[in-house]
Amino acid sequence: MQHSVINLSKTITTPNFRLDAEFYRPFYLESEQLISSKSNDHLGNLITILTDYHANGSYEILRGNVEILDTPDYALMIRTVDFEKDDFENDVKYVSEHAYNFLKKTKVFGGEIIINKIGNAGKVYLVPPLDKKISLGM
Repeated sequence: MQHSVINLSKTITTPNFRLDAEFYRPFYLESEQLISSKSNDHLGNLITILTDYHANGSYEILRGNVEILDTPDYALMIRTVDFEKDDFENDVKYVSEHAYNFLKKTKVFGGEIIINKIGNAGKVYLVPPLDKKISLGM
């Protein structure tokens, strides 16, 4: 039998505090305690820009200005699969100089936090310093 111990004062003083049994499974309580024990802040206080691939234009505009290439070209188009494999050299995609310059809202230089919004939503990556021109892929 699993059991969880919660502090009644926390349920009273915390707005929207959950009381359902699923939330109080030991795994979730341990995760909450770990997060609460660390220094944290709202993402909006930590970032200077929030953007994505489609911030560069509509599908039609992107289709007319960006061709994703399998052969080495002007810039690397970094994708989730590259982060997952931790491989930015093999089986990667590229874009031309025109496409790279067009994709000005998704140029990355290393050190940026990437958060997936499609596919594995919420998965977080840190762009490594790669010493090459990089554009964030779809």
